[in-house]
Amino acid sequence: GISTLENRNPWRLLPSKPEEAQPLSHIGTFLDEWQRSLLDIPIDTLTKEEDIGKGNNDLHFLEEGRRVIAVTRFHVLDGDDYNTSSSSNNNDNDEWEMELFRTCWSEMGKLMSEDVIDTGSLVVLPNTNNDLTLGDVQRFVQTKLVQPAEWMG
Repeated sequence: GISTLENRNPWRLLPSKPEEAQPLSHIGTFLDEWQRSLLDIPIDTLTKEEDIGKGNNDLHFLEEGRRVIAVTRFHVLDGDDYNTSSSSNNNDNDEWEMELFRTCWSEMGKLMSEDVIDTGSLVVLPNTNNDLTLGDVQRFVQTKLVQPAEWMG
């Protein structure tokens, strides 16, 4: 059960949202942009009855809206906590990646233990290393989260 999750490293139970002002600010900024991106999706105008149900933009808007509503847990991994100018090697990046791994799998364990459908966690990554790209994050998600989850069924 979830109680054993608390006692093992590297897994840990995380609060549903941060309490400090800076991480909450990062989440607020992200959610504002997420909402703005929803508002930027054009809504298909239905002019004929036979066109009802064919609105690809409408479907995209609904899918994205469901994703927003499904998020019930929020986390911030601020790159400034791991990127130090005094370090010239990859240790800070390795530490950040391990913290991201630990956060994601802890959240997956928490959500699975609650067994609630249509819910999820959001991990915001502000101030990441300049060398980190969206492709790097996508590869991390694919290799460290999606593939292992598929292997486990």
